[in-house]
Amino acid sequence: IVIDDLRFPNDWEMCQKLGGVIVRLRRPGIARSVPSWIDHAANHSALFRSGAKAFGLKPLHASEYYWHKAPAQVEVVNDTDIEATFTQLIRALTLIDRSERDG
Repeated sequence: IVIDDLRFPNDWEMCQKLGGVIVRLRRPGIARSVPSWIDHAANHSALFRSGAKAFGLKPLHASEYYWHKAPAQVEVVNDTDIEATFTQLIRALTLIDRSERDG
């Protein structure tokens, strides 16, 4: 089973409890959204979030706020074609499977 979008800590926890492996697919040169102090405040206070919006600020939505902290067991760098990226992924997952079987 592949779940292509785990954005929240409870998603990661459930995946790991069920024996899943979290994979981060990273593409060099593509900047990721790193939360600012406004994002931190807005995602910890509904009052701040509504106030920020009233002043025209657009803090990250909760679904964009957490994902960069996901505890990935595997990271695949997508810096070539799809076949090579897929091969990297399969190789990494095979190594994880072997290490679990070998104890």
